[in-house]
Amino acid sequence: VATFASLAGKHVTEERVEHLLRDLLREEAGKQVTIDIIQRAVADHFDVRLADMTSRRRPASIAFPRQIAMYLSRTLTKGSLMEIGEAFGGRDHGTVIHACKKIVSQIESDASTRDAIGVIEHIVRQRMEQGQLRDSVARLLAGAYGFEQRRAITSSEAGWSPQVWLRLSELGVTGLRIAEDSGGFGGSAGDLLPVLQEFGKALLVEPFLASAVLGATAIAQAADAQNRQSLLPKVASGELV
Repeated sequence: VATFASLAGKHVTEERVEHLLRDLLREEAGKQVTIDIIQRAVADHFDVRLADMTSRRRPASIAFPRQIAMYLSRTLTKGSLMEIGEAFGGRDHGTVIHACKKIVSQIESDASTRDAIGVIEHIVRQRMEQGQLRDSVARLLAGAYGFEQRRAITSSEAGWSPQVWLRLSELGVTGLRIAEDSGGFGGSAGDLLPVLQEFGKALLVEPFLASAVLGATAIAQAADAQNRQSLLPKVASGELV
């Protein structure tokens, strides 16, 4: 708060402190792995229903993924044994301990279990990163795309905002679907979808699809090596629209 006051040169009111702390807490919460994210990742990986994570069904095809989800919830989140048990259909802490011990034993003796956990952890990290980028884009657009702001943007000579474009590029959005060796982040369609959803909510008018997706794809697939090397980093950085 003191740093904000020094840099911004503004009087720090109680309301402003509350606003700053709310943003910081929201950002911190967005960085934490949740049991729900783990349950969804495990259910997707093992092709079981999300409801099976909390059900009383006990066939091995369901019980084993559920135990893996409990183990990951214990190792990746700050949840207590009781909190984890509650999130899995009101199970007691002894059930969670048993699940964790079983999966630890499986990790030591079974390569397929180790591989599955590695894949699921990657999925969890990926979804966390997607959520963090989505939240950053949502906060940006909430501040830059109010009704009056959007009307001013669409009424401008360009019909879109270079300032918003710059801030999107600073978030890495313009390089999301461009390969890393071309200055981008090499993101997947799954990485792009949450961003596009936020763009749709805000009715974004900046030429994101035309430039950073369709234009970049056309350059990557049709341009010669020299032009790819020259143009794609500029698209990724937001310099070339």
